[in-house]
Amino acid sequence: MSYSYEEAADLIEGLTQELDSHLTASILGWKYAASRQEIYAAGTFARVVNATRGKGDKPIQIDLPWDTAPKAADVTPEERETLAKQLRAMSAFGQLRTETPDG
Repeated sequence: MSYSYEEAADLIEGLTQELDSHLTASILGWKYAASRQEIYAAGTFARVVNATRGKGDKPIQIDLPWDTAPKAADVTPEERETLAKQLRAMSAFGQLRTETPDG
């Protein structure tokens, strides 16, 4: 079976619009593929359970396919330069010299 470039592009575009495809999950950086219906159902379930929970009970939190954890702080320019120097010193590629010793 063969497809033209246009047909292949249309098929790939269709896949990227389906949230429950593994391709789309990978493109979006999700932990797993999930359809809109699954995401909405999980959110509704969590809201209902949390609304009807007893006093003092810990609210449930549904694991979402996307990362909700706080991101690490950015590296400062000084830290980046220090890390780059360490990498160049330890890397086999950092040992390669493209310049001649006399300039």
